[in-house]
Amino acid sequence: MQNEEGDSDCVYSDDLKSLNSDCDSENEDCDFPKHNPKTDVLNPKLVLGMIFGNKKEFKEAVIANQATIGKSIEWIKDDREKARAKCRKPECKWKILGSLMQRDTLSFQIKMFESEHTCFGWNYNNESVNASWIARRYVDKIKSNKTWKVSEFRDTVSRELQLHVSMHQARRAKEKAIAMIDGHINDQFSILWDYCNEIVRSNPGTSVFMKLTPNETPNKPMRFQKIYVCFATCKFGFKAGCRKIIGVYGCWLKGTMYGAQLLSAVTLDGNNNIFPIAYETVEKENKETWEWFLTYLMNDLEIE
Repeated sequence: MQNEEGDSDCVYSDDLKSLNSDCDSENEDCDFPKHNPKTDVLNPKLVLGMIFGNKKEFKEAVIANQATIGKSIEWIKDDREKARAKCRKPECKWKILGSLMQRDTLSFQIKMFESEHTCFGWNYNNESVNASWIARRYVDKIKSNKTWKVSEFRDTVSRELQLHVSMHQARRAKEKAIAMIDGHINDQFSILWDYCNEIVRSNPGTSVFMKLTPNETPNKPMRFQKIYVCFATCKFGFKAGCRKIIGVYGCWLKGTMYGAQLLSAVTLDGNNNIFPIAYETVEKENKETWEWFLTYLMNDLEIE
């Protein structure tokens, strides 16, 4: 009899439920259930023989399945071909093993599964639940309410999942969910040139200038440093109907902007309303960035 901690894909014993050797993952006569990562997110069901698209899907489903019943697990084996987990409580018999169906594919399959916990109690401090898992579970709700306060979001997660969730964990989860919805901030930087070209195309006469700096890592893309934008309509509006007084301001950009700052120039129109003229996003506010901003601003407004 193969020891359950061994390297065999299938484990045979009187206590553990394992795939029968006559009906394995390469047998066409076996009709195993398949996990759907799009529909089986909130409360995925796990059964012996279930097939997953890859190891990541398998692990996420296992964590979600156990979190919904207040159990915490640990991965005692986790490599390219296999992933084995057990309940964190030493006396509990719950175990699961997933492995590649074939070496030339990414599909993962549950090869051994002892589904019943022999321990008692609900784990409110579940080490298996992280910000990424919370983000995937609540991404749809956050999509419909991006202004959801972190404190309220944390309270909702704690109440619905019966888990202790810290403010830091809730904040990270919300950031990850928004990244899943809008794309990661790094992806947004990679299309800045397209953004600049589109502004000029759709707003003839607009001034757009962007500056990059070489990346400290060789063979990596250049890093964003700053961008200046002055729309053509803002130039015309200032010259045609605004007071010839300009106010300049600088402020921090919150969220996932990595500490960037916004420099802006505004004036007052004929109704004493604030009228925006131009703005610049910079890494930090200093003499050099202000000179860069004011040079382009004076040129756009034809100020000598």
